Amino acid sequence: MPSLVRARTSSRRKECVNNFKVIGIALHNYHDTYLTFPPGRIWEPDPTRPSHDCGVLTMLLPYVEQAAVYNTYNFHTGGWACVENKTSSIQKIEVFLCPDDKMDTVSAKAEPAGQPTNIAFGLGSKAF
Repeated sequence: MPSLVRARTSSRRKECVNNFKVIGIALHNYHDTYLTFPPGRIWEPDPTRPSHDCGVLTMLLPYVEQAAVYNTYNFHTGGWACVENKTSSIQKIEVFLCPDDKMDTVSAKAEPAGQPTNIAFGLGSKAF
């Protein structure tokens, strides 16, 4: 029995490593398309304008075979938390989670800060 547990653990670890490789390739494909890496965060700080908020993972969706989710995302609304993006926010994106960390969704349920994922990116010196 312990050998079976070790085999399953090893398999899940390999799947997690593979997910990170897929995201690395997605970053390079994004770079090949736009000649830059995706911004850490895109947001609207001016309260007099419509708010929106998205990050690297949103921009990488088309490059991890999730173009349909990307195409349903409305970039001109309040981000993941707004009702207009409900279709996008309820999608389960397997590549953004390691197998041992399966959750209902990888998208925000109430606010953008609530996105369960194993992937994190720095914002850099300023967010766009």
